[in-house]
Amino acid sequence: NEPTEIQTALIQQTSATCLIDATLNLSASGGTPPYDYSLSNTFNTIEGNFTTDVTFAVTPGIYQYFVRDANGCSFNPTNEINVEEVPMLIVNLEDLDTDINCLGDNNGFIRASAQGGLGNYVYTLQDATTGANIAPVTQDTPGAFSNLPAGNYRIQVTSGDCIANSSDVQIMEPQNPLLATFNKTDITCFGENNGSLEIVATGGTGIIKYAIGPGQGQTFSPFIFSLELGQFFESPVFN
Repeated sequence: NEPTEIQTALIQQTSATCLIDATLNLSASGGTPPYDYSLSNTFNTIEGNFTTDVTFAVTPGIYQYFVRDANGCSFNPTNEINVEEVPMLIVNLEDLDTDINCLGDNNGFIRASAQGGLGNYVYTLQDATTGANIAPVTQDTPGAFSNLPAGNYRIQVTSGDCIANSSDVQIMEPQNPLLATFNKTDITCFGENNGSLEIVATGGTGIIKYAIGPGQGQTFSPFIFSLELGQFFESPVFN
């Protein structure tokens, strides 16, 4: 009698994640158990031994093993397995509205999309200063967060056990509210048109626009003009 021919099989049992290596399963039959296995046909380095099969963790790469039995008999190498690396998880900022129109408003907007990792992305808005989560959490792709007040934000994405953060986003608002006061001068005599209205406006952002429209019983067209902040020394006066 003679032993049967050694038959081997190599399969990838689990895929890699960001925190856990992939695993391979090596099995053999025939010959005379137990078996040794090695990456080299010279068996200078023995990776391990088993009776029927063995499962072990591996890093990304191409693997093929040689198996020999208790009598030192060996056969052709196993099939090759290419263990792929998990693609790096990246968070891209797709759309931003980082300027609040008026002091105290909450019209900030951030939208992000992720790539790589293990898929099934979960987007979480965070305070970039403290790292605390800000509700709500969304699983939409991309992750969109609106109605944001001024602050420093980032979006964290989880994909399985992979975690990545976007760059920080600072949403700004004007430092001062838009305020206006009015100084009026009444008409001196009945039927004349020498009344005036002086407008003193401060705060806001950029150009301040002034307009006067028809009052009760009046039919004249609105008059509109604008002055750049810091460019005038006298307040607008409507006569």
